[in-house]
Amino acid sequence: MVKTYAIWVIWILLVAVFAPAPLPGAEAAKSAALSMVDSALLNRNQEAAGSFSSPILGWVPDRQQGGIRPILGAAGASRLGERVQVPYRDFWPSARWPYGIAATAGASPALLLLDYQGKTLEEKILASGTFRVKQAAFNSLETAVALVLEETPEVLLIRGLPADPVTVHLDTRLLPGKLVCLALDEDGSTLLAGTLQGDGGSIYRLTPGGEPQFVLSSRRPAALKFLPRSRNALLLDQESGTLGLIQAAATGGGFVLLADSRQGIVNPSAVEISRDGERAWVLHSGGQAVTAVELNTRKFASMNLSRRAESFASLGGGDGVRISECCGGPVWLLDGSEEMRLVFVPAASREFPAERSLALPRRDAQQPRTNREP
Repeated sequence: MVKTYAIWVIWILLVAVFAPAPLPGAEAAKSAALSMVDSALLNRNQEAAGSFSSPILGWVPDRQQGGIRPILGAAGASRLGERVQVPYRDFWPSARWPYGIAATAGASPALLLLDYQGKTLEEKILASGTFRVKQAAFNSLETAVALVLEETPEVLLIRGLPADPVTVHLDTRLLPGKLVCLALDEDGSTLLAGTLQGDGGSIYRLTPGGEPQFVLSSRRPAALKFLPRSRNALLLDQESGTLGLIQAAATGGGFVLLADSRQGIVNPSAVEISRDGERAWVLHSGGQAVTAVELNTRKFASMNLSRRAESFASLGGGDGVRISECCGGPVWLLDGSEEMRLVFVPAASREFPAERSLALPRRDAQQPRTNREP
């Protein structure tokens, strides 16, 4: 089954990435192909959920005990599942699927793919060496991730996740200023990079093997997100307090204003998008308020949070955002499926800590597939 899944994902991604110039109906075909990838990964998550006997709403890192837990059930009627032990401090999990990326230290440092779909925690070497990651940006399907490295002027792009990962190194030395935010498109072929230089900022387009291409100016970019199954992307500007749409971000760069201070957005810091790509949630006012924006109608609704948001991470299995960490108390969620509401996931019981101990196998001895761009 795993081999069949891997073959399908590889074939679909090859069609999506290397297809010729768009012809009539080509975009619809590409969207259908990506939907098949989404369905294949959903089956993978359902297999992982089998041992929990409930649908998986999302995944949350357990910073206290180390590892990750599934959020089981539906928003407003959910619970924390068994803890999957992850013996690495630097860990970036997928919000939607049972895998994550980890960086190890010690005598043989490496970047690893951790797969916790089955009854054992499997790890595979993606690249050998020391990797200090300061930012990770997944695409909307979470089949690719871009890692911003601290000590080297490059972005590490990993595509084909989780079945057949390939790493590509993108040189960022030609980017002017400091890289502050990043977005990756759905097929993992184009990145948008937000930079700061002096008193202003800019957005650039990055592709493997190509030089950075200027897209547009921004006062102080705070976040970038590609819409699902779209070439458009959202740009959140902290200084101007605006949410805008970059049209045809992978090839063009037109800009449409969606919301600003007139909708109550002040000092925004993060944005997340619904799975259907029709709604965005903007965190602002020092992490104490959220504004939901309907991207097609421009309707909006705002909510003051009863607590300051500790995080702002999409829920992979539903429309909403996780705004707190795990597991010193309840995990708080912003449910955006209908009207916005705050709900919580009860903390794991001390009597029943819901821990699942997974044995770590030996590391995959296969050499990682890496392409380094000149």
